[in-house]
Amino acid sequence: MQVFMAKTQVEFDWDDVRVFLALVREGTLAAAAAKLHVDATTVGRRLTSLERALRTTLFERGRDGVELTAAGEQLVALAEETERGAAGLFAAANSLETTVEGVVRLTTPPVMAEVLIVPLLPTLAQRHPNLHLEIDASIAYANLTRREADLALRLRRPESGDLLTTRLLETRYGLFGSPHLVERVGTLSNLDGLPFIGWTAELAAVPAAVWGGKYMSSSAFVLRSGGLTTQIAAARAGFGCVLLPTAVAQHFGLRPVPTQRDARRAVDAAPREHVWLVGHRALRNVPRIAAVWDLLVERFAALPKPRVDASRRAPA
Repeated sequence: MQVFMAKTQVEFDWDDVRVFLALVREGTLAAAAAKLHVDATTVGRRLTSLERALRTTLFERGRDGVELTAAGEQLVALAEETERGAAGLFAAANSLETTVEGVVRLTTPPVMAEVLIVPLLPTLAQRHPNLHLEIDASIAYANLTRREADLALRLRRPESGDLLTTRLLETRYGLFGSPHLVERVGTLSNLDGLPFIGWTAELAAVPAAVWGGKYMSSSAFVLRSGGLTTQIAAARAGFGCVLLPTAVAQHFGLRPVPTQRDARRAVDAAPREHVWLVGHRALRNVPRIAAVWDLLVERFAALPKPRVDASRRAPA
């Protein structure tokens, strides 16, 4: 896609605009490259191409990243307007699709990818052999409005954007450990002395971390990690117990810690979470998007758990 600036008779590629906006938002060549799924050399080359086309310097390069020049700042609003126009154009083009084929990019936290999405792949392939799912298993939130992904699984419902959301699953947290550790600790009347695996201080706002800070003593923490997969691996190794959603714990062969009295009250206070399926309103009825959306809704509606279909437009 080519973009024209009539007043200055400048012509450049849409990909250059994407690079420009990624650099504005991410601040470094490496971070922008990761966001765009290209290498830093490509980002640098695209930036140079754009600056040559505009005959001006858009960023000051430094050791710690890039910083907008005055000329670059003047172009941010125009670039964002171009981005919105491109998103509308792509959405309109996608709406012309008539068959279930092509690529659907789904973004989801890593553990949800393994536990919730991977088991559905054989069914999806059988139903739609020309449909290819691309899974972005990342803790970073891809922006659906900017077409960084087609669909998303999220633990929080978006509060802005022209997005549709459906609550797929409500899950309760519990205290889990390896079969050997659970057998060793037995039934607990309180949590004193129980080895616990929790979150690092940087993630203190995570619901499971809030629970751990309230109900587990500092001396109980045998490991703190910012990665859920690391916590699960440590729990499976018998190193300690961990607070997890029940479905995740069962998937990895962990067992609930038997509790009574004070320990039971603490575990009963563990958080609940909702898994939301999110997509852009303009793409909802595109055949390839609809095929993945409908399979996910079908799969989770069949689970023997109470669920409310909350499909509706997220508030602007």
